[in-house]
Amino acid sequence: HAGVTTLVDAGSAGCATIGAFPKLIIPRCHTEILCMMHICQTGLATIPDITSAENINLDKTVQAVEEYQDIICGIKARMVSPALEIWGMEMPRLAKRAAKESGVKLMVHIGDTEKRYPADVIRELLPLLDEGDIVTHLFTANPGGVLDVTGKLVPEAKEAMERGVWLDTAHGRSNMSFEVGRRVLDQELIPHCISTDLTIPGRLGVVHSMVEMMTRFMAMGFTLKEVITMATANPAKALGLEHRLGSLVEGRQADISVLDIKDGD
Repeated sequence: HAGVTTLVDAGSAGCATIGAFPKLIIPRCHTEILCMMHICQTGLATIPDITSAENINLDKTVQAVEEYQDIICGIKARMVSPALEIWGMEMPRLAKRAAKESGVKLMVHIGDTEKRYPADVIRELLPLLDEGDIVTHLFTANPGGVLDVTGKLVPEAKEAMERGVWLDTAHGRSNMSFEVGRRVLDQELIPHCISTDLTIPGRLGVVHSMVEMMTRFMAMGFTLKEVITMATANPAKALGLEHRLGSLVEGRQADISVLDIKDGD
């Protein structure tokens, strides 16, 4: 209904709950759905997600990726409290290991929405990420983002981009600041992908559709061509699915949305 032909769920389910997607959710949807499976066994069934060391089981996570490999395209880790107090940097390391052993992507949420963990955690995280891994919430103003307390980019952010780490914006309810975005862009760290981080509470407030997110990026100075690329070809490449998604090429899926540009306030 909003012009989106493929949707990536970024961590709703973990290894204990991922079976609900092919059984209950995907059969009821016209939109193609792919999943980044949460490193937490129960995913986002509870908030906070990780509340004890028992919430992560590496072996079961790897087994679930193998069992549901037709829908799982990655592992998701969230750099938030209280997971970081419980696991520290071992949590993203376990997620990285699960992704590596399973042969899928790693996506890491930055920005501690609870605002309890030290902001410089980003400097420990980014060196763990390799070419092809994904950082999401690039423009977050929450602790743990890519800007230090003076508003300067941490050096590890540019290094990650140069290393081939994908940078995603994921608006969400509280993880996109236009002021942070301006500072990041002014320091020449350019995101590759636009995404919504669409949730039920978010839809009632600040995130209503993918087209709206694309419009916001045009308002920030991106061209139409750049915005289309950031919403189609680049996400397909980031997921390793450019062989069938994200471009209008003979022999690929005919995922087509027709949009008009309208001037207004």
